[in-house]
Amino acid sequence: MRASLASKIGASFLSIAALWIFAVNNCGAASEEPASTKTIAAIKGYLVMQTDQNGNINVEDPTTRANRTLEFISVHDTVRKNGDTYSICVGFVDRNTDEKVNVDYDFQQEEDGSIKVTQSSVHKINDKEFYAYDTQNNRIPTAP
Repeated sequence: MRASLASKIGASFLSIAALWIFAVNNCGAASEEPASTKTIAAIKGYLVMQTDQNGNINVEDPTTRANRTLEFISVHDTVRKNGDTYSICVGFVDRNTDEKVNVDYDFQQEEDGSIKVTQSSVHKINDKEFYAYDTQNNRIPTAP
């Protein structure tokens, strides 16, 4: 089923090196800016690599700690930067509940020049935010 996800997001197995190009060309203070085509393609390639044999991506629900089985919808069109870390949001739908789930993927440049996704975290479920961002792109937990 990996091929079906690759077809759906319009990506083949892409090198995460494209993220490195983005990081090198976008150094500086905290910012929110349009995601480049290369960044979006690299994240899509990363997602293809993370899918199971049924085309699903699994994440832990931050409230229940239960596993959620997600289907890819879209990569959002902005990238946040805080220091050496970049973050991009990806929209999914939960295959079991039909809830909309937004997951933020953090990535950074390694010493050898490669890019590594360092963390993924559920940002929203059906528009209920688990955290917001301050002006420096730090994550601030929201009230339950």
